Amino acid sequence: MSTMNRIRNLMGEIGNCSLCHSVCGIDVPALEGSALETGDVRYLIVGEQPDHETFTHTGRNGIENPTPEMERLRGYLAKAGIDRTRVLYTTSVMCLPRDPNRRPGRPTAQESKNCTRHLTKLIELVRPRVIIPLGHTAIQSIQSVYRDWTELRQFILNYDVGKVIERNGVAVYPLYHPSRSAVNARSELRQTRDWQRLPTILNSPDKKGAPTG
Repeated sequence: MSTMNRIRNLMGEIGNCSLCHSVCGIDVPALEGSALETGDVRYLIVGEQPDHETFTHTGRNGIENPTPEMERLRGYLAKAGIDRTRVLYTTSVMCLPRDPNRRPGRPTAQESKNCTRHLTKLIELVRPRVIIPLGHTAIQSIQSVYRDWTELRQFILNYDVGKVIERNGVAVYPLYHPSRSAVNARSELRQTRDWQRLPTILNSPDKKGAPTG
């Protein structure tokens, strides 16, 4: 079975998940990106959750979505010289409850925990060489994926942002979420420089992608 078919099966599994919102049901935005079609996912960017309003209009979850955050993210990638066809964007929690009042803000810790199995399968399928979690929720999800990775589990965004954590051919490079409020914690210039490090990280020795665990 091809990787694309496996990913379609995974999205179907997510759509049938009833762990968090069995009462109201869920929607699962389509995962998209040229990197899926080519099978060459060099960078996996992990956000927090799909955007309700964007899903209503596009039905998708991806870096090309017309939101201010994705526009800023595309700008960072352009300044870093990153080919977006080699980038896959996903989120820690991949579904949206059909009743938006059931998740009015950030996903709960339990929602993130429940979705870890789906994120783990996605990483195993696409085998990215660099994983970029954006913000605290995404970092916690990646820490759950790699439960025995001590250095990663000790990472604290406010203190360690910009630090590259490498093991077995994969690098994890946590950064701030591309929201306007993030510049209060880390300046625009420093965030731009953070993203401009990506080509160097990718091209460091032995970046082949790694299984989870």
